[in-house]
Amino acid sequence: MINIKILVASILSGLLCPEVAPACERTLQSYGAVGDGVTDDTFALNAAFSDVCDLDGEWLTYVTTSELRIENDIHVKNFELRLSELACTTECYPSLSAVGTDILTKYGGTVSLKNVTVNRGANLANGRSPDSTAAILISGVTSGLLEDVSVTGDGIGSGIRVVDSDNVELNGGLIHDMKFSSETPLDASGEHERLQGILVQRSTNVRILGTKIERLHSTDDGGVTYLPFQTDGITVSGTDGLFILSVAVESVGEGIDLTGNLTIPGGSGLVGNRNFEIAHSSVFDAHSWGFKFANTARHGLVRDSTAVRSGYAGFVFSGPSNSNTIGAEATQNIIADNCLAKDTGYNSSWPAAYGFLVLKNDNFFSSYPKKIVIRNSVAKDDQAIPTMNYGFFSQNPINVVNNVDSYHHIIDGASGFDSAAYTTSTIEAHHQNILGCAVKDTSLEWWFEKGAFGGWDEARLVADLNDLLNRHDFGSCQ
Repeated sequence: MINIKILVASILSGLLCPEVAPACERTLQSYGAVGDGVTDDTFALNAAFSDVCDLDGEWLTYVTTSELRIENDIHVKNFELRLSELACTTECYPSLSAVGTDILTKYGGTVSLKNVTVNRGANLANGRSPDSTAAILISGVTSGLLEDVSVTGDGIGSGIRVVDSDNVELNGGLIHDMKFSSETPLDASGEHERLQGILVQRSTNVRILGTKIERLHSTDDGGVTYLPFQTDGITVSGTDGLFILSVAVESVGEGIDLTGNLTIPGGSGLVGNRNFEIAHSSVFDAHSWGFKFANTARHGLVRDSTAVRSGYAGFVFSGPSNSNTIGAEATQNIIADNCLAKDTGYNSSWPAAYGFLVLKNDNFFSSYPKKIVIRNSVAKDDQAIPTMNYGFFSQNPINVVNNVDSYHHIIDGASGFDSAAYTTSTIEAHHQNILGCAVKDTSLEWWFEKGAFGGWDEARLVADLNDLLNRHDFGSCQ
C-alpha cells in the first residue's frame, strides 16, 4: 500500500531548498527549560526564542503560560508546546475584554518550524476569535516553512494563522480534536466561525501540502456532545496565489472555505481570493459544504477532489454577500474539473442538498457568480434512502456544466445552467482516478474506508503531482 505523504515528499525533494547548517544550534534545555510537560518553562523559552541560534527541543514537552515570540530568523524543531491552564486566568470568558492568547508567534523575516506540536489546552472557553487567538501565528513574514507542524487542544481561535505574509508553505502536519464552548458569548463582530484549523488572510503565494484536519467541533455541555457548527477546516481570505494539494479535512462545520474579509486594512481596496488551485484533496462529513468559493473568489481551479457526506453542498460557488463588493471583482472564472460530490445531505438538517451548487445573492450583484464551469464531474448518492435533491444546480443561467453525471438524485440531475451538456450515460470509469488523498502517515486503506469513490491509478497521480508542482514557484533558498 502506497503512502501519499511519502510520494508527495519524494517529488518535493527536488523542488525545495536544501537544509543549510546553522551558525549555531542549541537545545531548549540549555536555556534552563525542563521539558517534562508539567514545569512552567515560559521564562527559559522566552530566552531561547529571543536568541539567534537554531533550536532543538529534543522531542520533549514544554509548558508556557504566555505568548512565545520567535524574534530572529532561526530554525526551530522537535518539541511539543503546551499552554498551561494558568494562562486562562486573564484571557478567558466571561471577561468580554479578553483578547485571547497567541501561543507561538513570528512577526516579519523568515521562519522555519519542523516537527513541532502546539497543544492549546483543555479550556473550552479560552480565546477570543480566530483573528486574535492562534496556536501558531505567522505574520508579515517573507518566507516560511512549517513542516510536520501539528495543533490540538480546545478554545476559540485558529490552529495556524498566516496573515500579511508571502511565500509560506505548510507541508504535512495534523490539526485535530479542537473544540470550543458554543455558550461562549459572541464578540463585537458577531462572527459565525469561532474555530478554524488553518486561517490564511491577505497573503501571497501560500501552499498547503499534505495536511490533515479532523474533528473540529463546538459543544454546549462541557465537551460531552459534539456539535458541527461554527468551525472551518481551512479558511482563506484576501489571498493571491494559493495552492492546496493532497489535503484531507474530516468532521468539521465547513471544509475548505475561500471567502472572508474583502478589504485591505486602511481601505486600499477590495482584493478577495484569486489565482488559486486545489487538487487531489478531500472533505468528509462537513456539516454545511465541502468546498466553497464565495464573495470575490476568482480565477481558480479545483480538480481531482472529492466531497463526501456534506450536509448542504459538496461544492458551492456563491456571489457577493454585501453591497461593498465591486461587481467586476465578484466570484467568477472558476473551473471544477474531475470532481466528485457523494452522499450530499447525509445526516443533515438542511432543507435541501446539492452535489454542486452555484448560488447567487439577489440583493447584491445578482448576475454573479458567472463563468463557473463544472466539467467531467459526478454527483452521486449511494445511500439506501437518497438525500441529494439536485446533482448540479445553478441560480444563474450563465454558468456551464459539461460532461457530468448525477446518480440517484431526488429532483433533478442538472438544472439552471446555460446549454448544459448533461448526459445520462455513465462515465463512472472515467472517475475511477479521483483521489481524495489520505495523508499524514496514512495508507490508502484509510481513504477507501471513508467511503470515497473508485480505485486509484498511481501513474496518473504521479504525473499530476509533477505537473502541478512544477507549475508553482517554491521560492528561493533562505
